[in-house]
Amino acid sequence: MKFPKPRAQDLARLLAGFLMVAAVVGSGRKFGLGTSWAKNRSANRREVSAAKYAARASRGASSKVALAAARPASPPPASSSTPLIPPSLNSPANGATNVGTSPTLSVTATDPNGGNVTVTFYGRQHVASPNLGPSFTIIPVSDTQYYVSSLRGGFPAMLDTQMQWIVNNRVPLNIAFVLGLGDIVQPPEDPSKFDIWDPANVSPMVAWLATEGCPVNGRVFFVQGGKVQSFQPWTLADSIDKDDRWTVAEL
Repeated sequence: MKFPKPRAQDLARLLAGFLMVAAVVGSGRKFGLGTSWAKNRSANRREVSAAKYAARASRGASSKVALAAARPASPPPASSSTPLIPPSLNSPANGATNVGTSPTLSVTATDPNGGNVTVTFYGRQHVASPNLGPSFTIIPVSDTQYYVSSLRGGFPAMLDTQMQWIVNNRVPLNIAFVLGLGDIVQPPEDPSKFDIWDPANVSPMVAWLATEGCPVNGRVFFVQGGKVQSFQPWTLADSIDKDDRWTVAEL
């Protein structure tokens, strides 16, 4: 079978394009999983060049051939998404005490895929402890009502002895504060007796001050047991006056 000369040239160019495409596809298969991305990119460039040449040579060739030649090679497979095994702490132990400021940090980290693992340690900058002041002492004194009221084995002399001990040791022990704990008053042993220290004794006074017709305003009262006292408000007494600023010597 004979073809006109121009037709034979076109067919030859088309066959050459097919051979180049086949060579590129075959070489891409040989790369396998171990090929680098650079090799795949090189194969892509060759496929694109072959596609352009085949498109020019075939002119009327099937579009399927041109699409197959222009299709890029698949990208390299992504790394495994298997999560890493949580690292195990070697040293120092969790919650360890008396650890120096430059300890050796050690963990065991494993990649389930057998690859290398990079471990990075994070920490806060060490700040030296501030200069501490001298040691001091705080004295707690509990339930003094038993001493002053001679209740439950207590006597006033016991409280006097404790207070004197605090005074005598104030300087050598650098006693900074004496703290009262518990109660300082004790309700009567007999429940039928009136308790002057009961906070409820203040309630009637508060209720009276809150009534609509209460004539009291801006006053201060003291309530203890059955006693109600009114504080004397501030009043002006003696005064001096001049038409200029006073000096320290004049005052």
